[in-house]
Amino acid sequence: MLPGGKPEAGERDSECLLREVREELGATPRDELEPFGTFEADAANEPGRKVLARLYRLCLLSEPRPSGEIEEVVWYDFRKSVGHLTLAPLVLNFIVPQLRQSASI
Repeated sequence: MLPGGKPEAGERDSECLLREVREELGATPRDELEPFGTFEADAANEPGRKVLARLYRLCLLSEPRPSGEIEEVVWYDFRKSVGHLTLAPLVLNFIVPQLRQSASI
């Protein structure tokens, strides 16, 4: 799972992301966001459903901790094998390859 969620009525992507990071990671994000891409994949916990994600890179000004819907925070090196982790299809099939490509590895 990634931090994030659905925008509230009238809320921009950036506002939604900053709010969700505060709620779900208990972290303070820097306001500057860098678009990372838009991806669609099978939902991890809802068979037959799809998830559409507009992703952004951001810097955190404080250490993330599990909060809200997030049960655990795990750091891993995306350049290495992720076979030991159970990752959502969006992360495994789109985000990890995009990170590897953008890092030129």
